[in-house]
Amino acid sequence: MTTNIERAAEVIKEAFDTAMSSGTRSTWAYQIAQTLADAGLLMPGLPEPYSQDESSTSWLLNGDVGVKVNPRCAVIIEHMDVGWFALPPEDARRFADIIKAAANHAEQEQGNE
Repeated sequence: MTTNIERAAEVIKEAFDTAMSSGTRSTWAYQIAQTLADAGLLMPGLPEPYSQDESSTSWLLNGDVGVKVNPRCAVIIEHMDVGWFALPPEDARRFADIIKAAANHAEQEQGNE
């Protein structure tokens, strides 16, 4: 299995080869960055909070699911019908990576049907 670093190196090489035929270094840099983004190797910009006040900052996925950060810096994932759970920031990042991996796997499986 190819790692993201190996895939990024392949994409950068291909993009650099293409960019060499165009003009300036800034054009090359943009072409390489765009090619990395097109390959899904750059993280998209993070969404802005839905609401923010002195007690928490919140994001909404949909009407039933939300995420907020409380004053103690715990990441709280809430579902209107199920409840909530809190994670420290490092576990929340790992959880986000696992969800993204599962979503990628689901898309691949869907493509294999």
